[in-house]
Amino acid sequence: METTAAQFASCGGAGIVIDSTGREKRFSPGDQACLYPVLGCGTCEHCGCDREHMCAKRRLIDMLEPEVRLPDRNCFSIPANFSSENAATLGSAYLPAWHMLITLAKLTPGEFVLVHVNGEDTLAALQIAVQMRCHVLAASFADRALAAAKELGAERVFDARADFVKDLRAATDKHGVDVAIDCHSGETWMKTLACLARGGRLVTSGGSAGTQTYTDLQRIFWNHLKIYGSSLGSREDFNHVLRYIQSTGTRPHIKSVFPWRDLAAAQKLAGEKPLGSIIVRRGM
Repeated sequence: METTAAQFASCGGAGIVIDSTGREKRFSPGDQACLYPVLGCGTCEHCGCDREHMCAKRRLIDMLEPEVRLPDRNCFSIPANFSSENAATLGSAYLPAWHMLITLAKLTPGEFVLVHVNGEDTLAALQIAVQMRCHVLAASFADRALAAAKELGAERVFDARADFVKDLRAATDKHGVDVAIDCHSGETWMKTLACLARGGRLVTSGGSAGTQTYTDLQRIFWNHLKIYGSSLGSREDFNHVLRYIQSTGTRPHIKSVFPWRDLAAAQKLAGEKPLGSIIVRRGM
């Protein structure tokens, strides 16, 4: 299938199909579609079982062109009553969040969760954890991120500039958190490890504050901790995200929507690492 997508948020996208070829035509011209953002080599063992996100030669869909040609299998119907702007965030925000929390950490309702809020994927992770009725705690270096976390349902927020471990453990009656999402790393890494309960799971998909950090191996093996590295997610994860969005009515945290003519301004704002998704839309 060959498709054109006109909206995008980071590596996510949504748009209108303008042409469709191939034996199985799942879409017709004029249909709206959202995009699974990963393209693999198509020949390795990971691509053979729909895990292109683990392909050594994977690449992300280039959304900087007004027209994008894609395989049919990368296109999915937009959930009902969901705008194309909202759908553009699914690949960049909710796909990695789902893969971290559900696929890897196997989060279950009622667990204690710590999310270091520093971008659209961590905001999406916080939303998912709240929706699952977990006890959600948030940490951040930015006051606006802490305010957003409280607005989205976090029970407690902690200033990551301080040593918040003692306060967090007190807030969990000394239990600690069962799952932690830390894509910040750097100076927060050891604090996050110290917040984990016995048997806790820590997931990271980035190191915005640096990737070289000290790790207490004794704490890891003594407390039976599990650490996962994560990057985007599988096609199956994306299907789960679509069903989750459809059943819960969750809406993304969008920072700004730009017309296509202001693409440069959108890219500049993206470089400032804002809290929330940035959408660039044709036809504005």
